[in-house]
Amino acid sequence: MTKSETVDVALLLLSVSAVLSLSVTNSVLVTWVALEWLAFICLLSFVSPKISLITGFLNSAVTGILGEESRYWLWILAIALNLIAIVETFPFLFS
Repeated sequence: MTKSETVDVALLLLSVSAVLSLSVTNSVLVTWVALEWLAFICLLSFVSPKISLITGFLNSAVTGILGEESRYWLWILAIALNLIAIVETFPFLFS
């Protein structure tokens, strides 16, 4: 297995586990880590979509659905995921 294939597998496994953990967890820490990881993947897809299969897929999906100029939605999505993580981590601040 080459280094790029190892990076692809690692990023894919971490991304899938982050999405799955959001649906089954009751822990604030796990929710925060999963949302931060997904935000990082969005930023990585915006900066360098050719770094791995998952970043290329995310970039292609957003570009295909929303058009060529829509890559800017990736960093906006990353900011939104960070805001969701803050609200989930500190709910007493927003109640």
